[in-house]
Parts: sequence; structure tokens; C-alpha cells
Amino acid sequence: MISYGGNRSRNLRVSPEELIIEKIMNLIKEYKSVLIFTNTRQEAELLGFYASSVSEDLVVHHGSLSKDVRERIELLLRSGEAKGIICTSSLELGIDIGHIEHVIQVDSPRQVIRLAQRVGRSGHKLTYVSKGEILARNFKEALEGVAIVDLLRKGFLEGQLIRENALLPLFNQVIAYALENNGLFDVNYFYSIVRNAYPYRKLSKSLLDRCVNLAVALKYLKKGDPWYYVTRKGRLYFYENISMIPDEKKYNVIDTATRKAIGSLDEDFVIDIAEGDVIVLAGTPWQVIEKDPEKAVIKVSRDIITDKISLPKWVGENIPVSREVCEHVRDILSGICDVPLEILSKKETQESFLRELQNISLSLGSNIHHLISNVILEYITPSSHLFKYPVLIMYTFLGHRGNAALSILFSIALKLTGIFSFAIDYNAYAIYVVLPLNCDFDYVKNYVLRILPTIDFNKMKDHII
Repeated sequence: MISYGGNRSRNLRVSPEELIIEKIMNLIKEYKSVLIFTNTRQEAELLGFYASSVSEDLVVHHGSLSKDVRERIELLLRSGEAKGIICTSSLELGIDIGHIEHVIQVDSPRQVIRLAQRVGRSGHKLTYVSKGEILARNFKEALEGVAIVDLLRKGFLEGQLIRENALLPLFNQVIAYALENNGLFDVNYFYSIVRNAYPYRKLSKSLLDRCVNLAVALKYLKKGDPWYYVTRKGRLYFYENISMIPDEKKYNVIDTATRKAIGSLDEDFVIDIAEGDVIVLAGTPWQVIEKDPEKAVIKVSRDIITDKISLPKWVGENIPVSREVCEHVRDILSGICDVPLEILSKKETQESFLRELQNISLSLGSNIHHLISNVILEYITPSSHLFKYPVLIMYTFLGHRGNAALSILFSIALKLTGIFSFAIDYNAYAIYVVLPLNCDFDYVKNYVLRILPTIDFNKMKDHII
């Protein structure tokens, strides 16, 4: 079932988060143990902060909390001292946290397979049925949630994306293998080994040769007879790039009272934090007592002397929305498929949902300039108080990965034709192009209309998404 704030969320005196916590508190009265999933650590901390002011039954769990804190929280749920955990994907998989009676997903889970996995954490007994629901903060989240639940009921799950013949890992392994073999690299023997790995089962010899030739050109390898040799520069490259995970400096957060670690924060967030500021971690406000950049440590205390609070941010938290979900949202908006109203929790919610759906469909329809190759073009003039510059919006419904690729292509194509944009951004549903004030929209529109039919969207779906 899905419920959302509807018109109540427009009450300026009550935040959407407070409404969500109110609904969660009502639900945990019905169940002994509940998992409340959010899509990001920041959202978990935000809800945890609001929950801490009304109840001690809810605790926060995510991957940036220390191991000791996470294990303590898991024990609280198993023992019954806590009735619910506000968590992220850290509790999606097989961590033993005891029997879960109910699952709550805050806002859209973004992916069908993620919803199935999260709801599947409840009812782990042969005679039990997994139960869960979505609490959406607004109509957009509810609409995406409806599309995802409907796809799940129809038996759809996103497939796993296996990238074949990825060149950067292959390049790293060329150097790694040579170092393992006393600095010597036999290209033919390596080729016979690497093709045993499933992602490289179709690797051509010519593609491997290109990687090796690049290593030689960069002076990481030196050609000999019959082997290649790793150079000093190649060794240095390997040790500096041994991990494929982007390096992000983290600060450990230490409680001055217990001298124990609470969790970690990204440097990008910490750089704007000063001594005396208040941060939220594990759902609890902490005052920064000391920040030590050299040791990458922040010391905090629960003795708060200010009410100004900073909510942490972490890098790389967004969950990509799949193309199939976006296309189903498009079909619901356009009326191609019926709205599965039974998914929505109450008659009042259903009526509110239908009203907002109709309003958005009418608004979109009145502003649409063109529909070509299943892409809707909308032009927003700078006369609106929301936009200082004209904005071209291309509703593609390709999902995050498809629009990421398409936005890069369009940025390059526009520059090649002399059309310079101030910014190009995207989300799962659309690409936004901010244009100069003196831009001739008809010229841009006609160019876009010419280029869209040349793009093979089916090929993009098969190979990029």
C-alpha cells in the first residue's frame, strides 16, 4: 500500500518529515519490529533527528556509522528495546536482526528489485507473508511508487547489468599480472587467463593488444622479446590506482565522553563545519568541540549550546531509476495504462492522487511544443519568477543512466553548432538545458528536432542502460 501527505503536506507549520514520523509512530504500535528504509543516509539522519524528539523506540542505522554503533543498534532491535530502525541499504541484505514484522519504505524505492528486496526482509517464516508499504512525502514520490508496485505485481524485476570488456579494470589487471609475475608480462598467456572471467569471455585479442600498446605508450610497460617488462613508472601507477573505488577522505567522529567512534563524515561536508557547529549523526545532535584536519578526526559532545543544526551529506548516495520504471510513469501520466488505485491506501488518498495526476497531465499538455521519437519538448520562458533564463526541457523517460549519456551527447552537439548553454542537467525523466537570454529558441528547437530522429533510442536502451 502507498500513502502520501497530499494536501496536508502543504501545511507550512508541519514539515513532510514530521508527517512521516507521525505515520511511522502509528504503525509501530501495530507491530513488534519494523524496518524503515530510506534511500540515502542523509534522509535516515533527518528522520532520525525528528524521531528522537518524540520517541526512543526508533534508532538509525547506516554504513557510515561505526561498527560498534551498528552492532549496538542491531542488538536493540533483536532484544525488543527498539521497535524500529530507520536504515538504508545497509540492512537490505542478510544481517541477522531477528524477526521483522513489517517494512516501511519512505518515498519511492527507485527500483522494483530494491522494493522486493526490502519488503522481503519481513515475515521470515514459512507461514508468514512479507508485508510492507510506501510512505511518500509528495505526489511525485507517490507516482513513482505506484509505477514500481504495479510493475512488481506484474512480475517485473530489473536485470543485473554486467559490463562486458570494461577497459579500465582490464588495463589495471595487465599491470597487476606483470607485477605478480616478477615484472614480466606474457600477452598470450594473460589472454588465455582473462577470458575465463565471465565479463571478458568475449574479449578479442585486438582489444587486449590495444590496452597493452597504451601501457607501452604511457611507459608503464617496455616491450621486450618475447615478454613485456614493467617499468618503474608502471609500478608507481599500480600502487596509486590499486583500487577502482574513488578515494574520498573521511573524518572519524569521536564522542568526547566515551572516547568511542560514532561514525564517519566525508571531507566535502566537513570542510564547511567549524568548531561550535552542531551536526546530526546516528539520529542524535552533536556539538563539534574540535576538528583536526591532519588526523582527520572530529571530536563532538552531546552538550548542545546552539539550535543551529547541519545535516551531513555523503558522496554517491543517489539510487538510479531504471528506464522501465520511467516508461511506466510516462504511461500512467499519458493515460496509456489505467491507474492501479487499489495500490493507494485510502479513498481520500486515491482522490487526491487522481486530482494531482490530472492537473500535471493538463499542465504538461498545455506546455508541450513537440513530441518526437517519444521525447517531449518543453520550453520555459524567463518571464517566470522561477527562471531567470530560458530553459529547454526534453522529457525522455530513459532513466538516470540513459539521460546521463544523452546529456553529454547533447552538450557536445550544441557546442559544435555554436549553441552555448549555461548548464545542462538531468534526472531520470528529463534533460534540462539552460540557454542564454538572447538565444533564438526556434533555432535551437529546429536543431533538436533534426537531431532527435537520428538517435537510435532502442540501441541506447540495449547498450547504455
